[in-house]
Amino acid sequence: MKLIKLNCSACGAPISIPDNLENLTCANCGTFLVVEQGEGYYALKAADQISNAIHETGRGTQDVIQQTAEETRKELQRLQLNQAYNAADSALHATMAEQRSLTRGQMTPAAIQQLEALNFQEWTQWEDIRRIQMQMDVIQCGPLEQNDLALTNQLDMIDHSILIMRTCETSPANQGLIQSLQEEKTLCQDFLNTIQAKALKQKIPAFLIEKPFGEDLNQLQANLVQFQTDISQMNQQPPTPVVSKLKAELFKRQTDIYQHFHQEVYRQCWGDLSPRSDPGKDPNRITRHMKATQATIGWLSQVPDPQRPLQKEIKSLRRQERKLLKIHGAAQESYRVQSAVKALTAGLAALAITAPFSQNLNEVRDQMKVYNQDIANLKNQPSTPEVHLARQQLNSQYQDFYNHWAQLEQAELTQLLKSNNVQPPFSPDLAQAVADYDLVTQDVALLKERQSIPGVQALYQQAVAKQRNLYNHLLKLKQQNG
Repeated sequence: MKLIKLNCSACGAPISIPDNLENLTCANCGTFLVVEQGEGYYALKAADQISNAIHETGRGTQDVIQQTAEETRKELQRLQLNQAYNAADSALHATMAEQRSLTRGQMTPAAIQQLEALNFQEWTQWEDIRRIQMQMDVIQCGPLEQNDLALTNQLDMIDHSILIMRTCETSPANQGLIQSLQEEKTLCQDFLNTIQAKALKQKIPAFLIEKPFGEDLNQLQANLVQFQTDISQMNQQPPTPVVSKLKAELFKRQTDIYQHFHQEVYRQCWGDLSPRSDPGKDPNRITRHMKATQATIGWLSQVPDPQRPLQKEIKSLRRQERKLLKIHGAAQESYRVQSAVKALTAGLAALAITAPFSQNLNEVRDQMKVYNQDIANLKNQPSTPEVHLARQQLNSQYQDFYNHWAQLEQAELTQLLKSNNVQPPFSPDLAQAVADYDLVTQDVALLKERQSIPGVQALYQQAVAKQRNLYNHLLKLKQQNG
């Protein structure tokens, strides 16, 4: 529950009441008072006086009297608040005078304790002044959250209040008061920022451009220009939280309208075509792609201050435009080349050798000769597009056949190797070691002879390493046997 400090409207006596109280009786003069609560303020008024005034007023003049009464009430409140402000200000100066007087003397423990009490009293009196100032500003200019004068005054006075509180004793209670003041300052600053942002927005035309944006590309392009103009002007203003917030909002809106414009350009320029679709060899589709590409380039090039992604997109579209210019002629050339490739590959016997391939190595070796002959024949042909494509087709099929042949050759070669079982540790028997060495030497010779087979080079290196290690092993055995 929060305590509200007010003054009796009849005698001016200070009164502290809970914020949820609706009526009370003044302990000083006995007047029955009604608590009036408005936007950001509280006030007391004499219930009997108001009741008598209403009963004595006729219905025909009631509205006029109520308006006059409201003006009178506000004027009375101003007078009361001015009196309260002057009284609080006088009390504050008296407290400060006591502080100065106390600090001129010797600061004994009792003096220090008294000074701490005066510091807290100064803060309490300043808070009274701040509360009264807020009520005066609210009466003058309306609710606090819509009153830039009241908010500005409160921000300055809260800063001073925090400064005073920091001179008080450091205690959890006082720290809590500082935290509460800081939270109130944040709230006031948010209110003030909202007011300033609203006022500044009214001066920025781009904020009048809202969703839905529409389908007129000319209007959308003009809107993009307006956004860029307003953002440039905002960049020239001193950086403040309000300016930064509005700039961020403008950037967000600019991004939204650009994305909408971008989508509309593609939708209206391309229709049922896909920009990524292949026009193929149809002249009509090629023409439609060309017109759509050129129109898209035209609209996107009008975007003010295009960002790097858009610049790259336009470059890509220009490359696509140049490519489309070549497609028509290239289509005829492609048809000629494909016909020539068919005629050329029809005479290649190797292309008839398809998977699954034979498991007979001798047959596969014969087929390998056919492949090599066809490959050699194509190499002797002039370097034309059709010959190049025929080579690609033959080489693609040849690679699978080549791998199959290599696997068969490796399998046969593995069966021919005699030293597969000769592995470290080698036999300590000299005669057996010599026999093993002969086997390894034979395998090395065989592998060296067939190194042209894929994968055999690695087997050859392993066999040579085994031969070297076995040779060293033989030398050690001979030394041991004397």
